[in-house]
Amino acid sequence: MTRVNRPDTLFTQLREIERRLRLLEGRRVATLTLTSVAPQAFPVPFVPAREQHWPGTDSPEWTDLLRAVAAPGRCRVVLDAVADTGTSGQARLVVHGTPTGDEVPVDDLARHILDVDVGDGPGEIVVQARRVSGDGAVRLNALVHLNRTG
Repeated sequence: MTRVNRPDTLFTQLREIERRLRLLEGRRVATLTLTSVAPQAFPVPFVPAREQHWPGTDSPEWTDLLRAVAAPGRCRVVLDAVADTGTSGQARLVVHGTPTGDEVPVDDLARHILDVDVGDGPGEIVVQARRVSGDGAVRLNALVHLNRTG
C-alpha cells in the first residue's frame, strides 16, 4: 500500500505482492510443522450410494470394474454386488494380474467379505465381473480395508 493520495506504481504493487507471498510462505511452514505432529490421515473417496450408479457390465467376458493399490501383506475387501432383475453374474478379485480366491455369485444385493494376500510389496487389486445369464448388468462396489487381517 502506498501513501495516501498517491496512485500505486508497478514497483509498489510488486512490493505488496512479495510481502503477501512471504506471509503465505510463513503460514505454510507453520502448518507443516503442526501437521507433522498430528497422526497421518489417508484420503478416503466417497462411493456412490445407489446401486444403479455402481460400475457395472453386461459383458459375458471378465471386465475390470474397480481398481485399488493395497499395502503389502494381507488386507480385506468388502464387496457389494447386485445384478439387474432376471440377470445373474460372477465377481472375482485379481491381484498382480492373477485371479485370487473363489468367484463370487452375483444375483440379489449381497455383501461379501474377502481376505486377500497382496504379497511383499504394494499390490494392485482389480475387481472384475461378468454376466452369466439374462440381459441386464452386474454391478459392484468395493472397499479395501487398509488394516491387515491375521
